[in-house]
Amino acid sequence: MALRTGRRTLAGKLLDEALHVADELDVLRPLAIAPQDVTDLLVERAGTFGHQEAIAQRLLALHPPAEARRAQSLTPREREVLTLLPSHLSQEQMAAELHLSVNTVKTHIRLIYSKLGAGSRHDAVAAAYKTGYLPWP
Repeated sequence: MALRTGRRTLAGKLLDEALHVADELDVLRPLAIAPQDVTDLLVERAGTFGHQEAIAQRLLALHPPAEARRAQSLTPREREVLTLLPSHLSQEQMAAELHLSVNTVKTHIRLIYSKLGAGSRHDAVAAAYKTGYLPWP
């Protein structure tokens, strides 16, 4: 309810408490069937849950964020190229690594941006973390 009424700070505190209780009792179900906006808040705050981070990640594995459902599927080759985007390799270096032409790498990157709704490499990497195409660092 806090999320629906725009009280994000309160929603974050309540989510922290819920994760603490879920971790203490080793019970995921109530949070696993929570509304989508709760899952989206989990994604937004990932990496900030301290001792409850493991249970937060278990929940996210059960219930993908809305962006993951909206994002078009990436082909296996696009996923390969995507895994290299956070490395800051140049397109030429990616091409050499994957034994592809630079033009093919550029095409894959363009399609990745399009499918993830990204306008830059940074945006694509951020979207990939949110959608689960890349594991959280």
